[in-house]
Amino acid sequence: MSCTAVIERRLRSVGLRVTAQRLAVGEALLHAADHRTAEEVQARLQAESAQPVSLATVYRTLHTLVQHRIAGHLERGHGSAVYEWLDPQHPHHHAVCVDCGAEVEIPPRLLGRLERAMRAESRFTPFLDHLALTGRCAACAVAAGAS
Repeated sequence: MSCTAVIERRLRSVGLRVTAQRLAVGEALLHAADHRTAEEVQARLQAESAQPVSLATVYRTLHTLVQHRIAGHLERGHGSAVYEWLDPQHPHHHAVCVDCGAEVEIPPRLLGRLERAMRAESRFTPFLDHLALTGRCAACAVAAGAS
């Protein structure tokens, strides 16, 4: 299946119209090897199109994709936010160091217990397709004198 078809299918599956902006932003995220800032998404779109793309349009489109859990949003502190394409078949989670910004992937199986406990004890269904936890990496914990 082509990238465009994957994006169109995801948009339609959540009831969104397929627009040129959503396709372009979706492709920029889907093809990214890592998280992207809105400015990086805009730069990619500008490089690939003769039409100017405003940063406001990129932010609005990213916001819509995040609201519908097509894209993930991760705050890296100090106002820095990054985005990524979410694959519902392969959820992934991050632990982000508050001191140095190092990131560690958290295996989804670790969150299965949390999800079951939340449903049973609080009658709350968490969306665990994308999660970012903050804390300290081992190196920063040693430097801070924590264990």
